Amino acid sequence: MHIAAGLTRRAFYGHFANRDELVDAVIDVGAARLNAVAAATDHPHAPTAIALLGARLWGAVEHVRVLAGMAVRQPYAAHAAEALLPVRERLRVLVARGAAEGTVRPDIRAEVLARLIESAAISVLLEAAATDIDDAEGRRLVMLAVLGTAGLSWQASAELIATASDLAVPEGPRA
Repeated sequence: MHIAAGLTRRAFYGHFANRDELVDAVIDVGAARLNAVAAATDHPHAPTAIALLGARLWGAVEHVRVLAGMAVRQPYAAHAAEALLPVRERLRVLVARGAAEGTVRPDIRAEVLARLIESAAISVLLEAAATDIDDAEGRRLVMLAVLGTAGLSWQASAELIATASDLAVPEGPRA
C-alpha cells in the first residue's frame, strides 16, 4: 500500500498512530466508494434493484475480500457501520418500495428486513473470504442471498438473475 501511495514504508505508517487508525482510514475510503455505488443504483423493479445493489457492491469489494471481511468484524464493525449509513439507507428505501409494491415481503418492517438482507450479503462476503468461491459465483450467491431474504423463492431468484439484463455479469475489465 505504501508503494502505491508513493511513500516509504516508514513515512506511510508514520502517518497513522496505530494499526486501528490505518484500518479506519481504509474503511473510510472504501465506504465512500460503496456509498457512491449505492447512490447510483436503482431499477424500477425493487427486487432487481436490490439484487443489482448487492451485485455492484460485491464488484466493488471482491478484490479486497479479506479487508472487507475484517471491516465488518470487531473492533471495526461500529466504524464501518457508521461509514456505510448511506448504503443502509439506500437499501431500506428499496425494501420499503418493494414492500409497498408487493414485490418484497411486507411482513417484516423495512428497517429490519434491510438489516437481514445486509447480513445475508455479509455472510456471502465472509464465506468467499474463507473459501475458494470465485468472483462470478460470489456475485451470483450475493444476489441469491439478498433476493431470498427479501422474500423471493430460490426459483424466482434464479429466474430473475438469469433474465434481467441489468443483472448480467458486466463485460470487460472492472474498475
